[in-house]
Amino acid sequence: MTTQPSQPQNTQTDIPHTASAVLYVDRAALRKNYQTLDTYVTPSCQVAPVVKTNAYGLGAQEVVATLKSLGAHHFFVATLEEALSLRQGDQDITIYVLNGLWPDVMYEAAHHHITPILSTPEQVAAWRHTAQLLQRSLPCWLQVETGLNRLGLTPDILNQLAQSPDATQGLTVDALMSHLACGYDLHASYNEYQRLLFEQSFAAFPQARKSFANSAGLLHGPSYFYDIARPGRFLYGSMLSAHNPLSAHLRHVITLRGRIMQVRTLKKGEGIGYDQTFMAPRDMRIATVSVGYGDGYFQSLSNKAAGMIGQHTLPVVGRISMDLTTFDVTDVPPQELEQATWMDLINDTLTIDALAAHAQTSVWEILTHLGKRLHVSYVN
Repeated sequence: MTTQPSQPQNTQTDIPHTASAVLYVDRAALRKNYQTLDTYVTPSCQVAPVVKTNAYGLGAQEVVATLKSLGAHHFFVATLEEALSLRQGDQDITIYVLNGLWPDVMYEAAHHHITPILSTPEQVAAWRHTAQLLQRSLPCWLQVETGLNRLGLTPDILNQLAQSPDATQGLTVDALMSHLACGYDLHASYNEYQRLLFEQSFAAFPQARKSFANSAGLLHGPSYFYDIARPGRFLYGSMLSAHNPLSAHLRHVITLRGRIMQVRTLKKGEGIGYDQTFMAPRDMRIATVSVGYGDGYFQSLSNKAAGMIGQHTLPVVGRISMDLTTFDVTDVPPQELEQATWMDLINDTLTIDALAAHAQTSVWEILTHLGKRLHVSYVN
């Protein structure tokens, strides 16, 4: 169901007067999405949020604090640097590094109680050596390669590790994990091929927990849930569509607003922006907004995307530049336009999924490129 933007309309007083654009993050929506996913999975399955790349651009520290208040305790990041940054803000949570570690940083990871997900025999050996140096057992996960062909131990190598008494001495293999290659394609037979291959690895470490489902995996039902689910996209309000059975219960999390810097008249036949990619078919009013591709509003959205003032949907006209985007505001009543100082570029109607489709890219790329110039305001 399409709704009007959920972010408070009077929050402009809460931001610096110098801010030219604001990214609102709705904590209540984030909480609701986590609770929805936590209810949706089987009782034996734990929901462990993915907060890599600064929680998909929304602010890892803030997202972790919000979800921790609901009982979330386990979080996934991609790199050790992300893990150490998160650890500075919270000493209690369990942090997993999806990309694994290289030997030079393993002592530091262990010192800060970071749990690596190991993908090569060399990583396993180095982590075992670190445990020996520290004279204590160290936890780890093992990533099983089932067909994504990026990182992971093949089932054969996993069995070799299990059969060698010394290979994992001093280590606690807490869990096995793998990752779907085609998870959002509900009809791809490769999903079940991967799941069955993953199950064949269980005998190597029977006491280890199992983790297979990211957000996409949740679409395939309980047989994909296992012990730990790793949602990212659904937490942050993406893929709220008829293809997602959870859509009715998930909420949009972000709103992007930019200041209207100027409204000008464009005469019929005049062009606008670099290379004049838009020529006015009539006399028009054009609003220039202080958001551009330098803020993550991709140039590929030129002449495709739209903004909103109130209930008016306003198309992008002309080429998006680094710092500015121009919109057709001809159909906004003059009095309403005179009072407007901000325009929505992402909201409950102008969704991040629609924006990604216009840009012919992924939602993840849109979210993680929302620029550092944006002032982030956490509401609710």
